[in-house]
Amino acid sequence: MSSRQLRIPGQLWLAGLEAAPEPPRPHRHNLFFALRLDEAARGTIAAMTSDLRRTFGLRSPPVTPEQLHLTLFPVASCDEPPRPDLVDRARGAAASVAAAPFTLELDRVLSFRNRRPAKPLVLAGRGASEPFAALQRRISLAVGASGLHARPHGFGTPHVTMSWDRDLGRELEVGPVPLEAREFAFIHSHVGQRRHDMLGRWPLRG
Repeated sequence: MSSRQLRIPGQLWLAGLEAAPEPPRPHRHNLFFALRLDEAARGTIAAMTSDLRRTFGLRSPPVTPEQLHLTLFPVASCDEPPRPDLVDRARGAAASVAAAPFTLELDRVLSFRNRRPAKPLVLAGRGASEPFAALQRRISLAVGASGLHARPHGFGTPHVTMSWDRDLGRELEVGPVPLEAREFAFIHSHVGQRRHDMLGRWPLRG
């Protein structure tokens, strides 16, 4: 019998032949509101990530500087490209949000726990930031008023994901990294493709 792969109806494969290939995973699309980082903060965090990878022998690629952000509120996660009406509703909701600019500081590095082998390595603050949480609440109310069913989101400590790797098993104190929040953005993330599309930006005004 030929050693080539031979597929049998019903997804069976003959013993002794090569294993069946896994079906391709769907291309996920995540839509979310976020604070984007200015050039100085991106450079500081990129350098910090490089030092951490060297010190702890981390091997996973870091998040690109252009994609570093603080998630404010997730809007949707789906296998298909987002519908235009969903994008328009989310944009309309964002345009109704009023909040003042603010500054926050991130001063610790840790791994968030999850069930996946790769853990998010994050730069976070020591406590919740009230201006950050207030902006999250206002976006949440606006999204709900627009008729969109937003994914649940806890209003917790702001953080920037630097990479996905093994659990550090400890929390590290770092020199505070100041972040200036002057606008927020609506982002379409193409999961696994290291690509973010900007769908809108809105300034924070006092």
